[in-house]
Amino acid sequence: GRRTLIDDDDDRDLESAVEALDLESSIADKTLDEMNKAISDLRAWKQIHEQETQAALSKMQQQRDREALTLELRKEAEAYQLECSAFRTTLDESEASRVEQALQSSSDSEGLALSRLRNELFQLDVKQRQEALLQEIQGTNRELDMNIVDVQAFTGELDAILAQFDS
Repeated sequence: GRRTLIDDDDDRDLESAVEALDLESSIADKTLDEMNKAISDLRAWKQIHEQETQAALSKMQQQRDREALTLELRKEAEAYQLECSAFRTTLDESEASRVEQALQSSSDSEGLALSRLRNELFQLDVKQRQEALLQEIQGTNRELDMNIVDVQAFTGELDAILAQFDS
């Protein structure tokens, strides 16, 4: 076999090749580090984005629930106003304006207005039931008075018949 001698030029070529390889591997390491950092940044962003999305969805659902409750209470109030006009118990001006004001403010962002509206409706319902009960009692009193008049008339007739037998 033949032996090749390595001269100084070959030494320098070898050294520069090793340096180039070291440089390439450090560039590759640096690129890998940058990619890992980018991936972890993306993961962090994704997690934050998911949390923000979940919070927004939750807030939107709460808003929808409030709007549904407002709509339900508005329907109740309108039905109640119809009921009041069907009975002869009409709302006096202050009650009507309180209900109207509660309906107007029921679109407030907080549940305060909803509870105010619910309270107004409850108060009006109590008043309506009291008035209906009072009318019922007055009707019962009139019936009782008429029954008493009937009993008195019957008693008078009975007294007259008994008086005929006495004489």
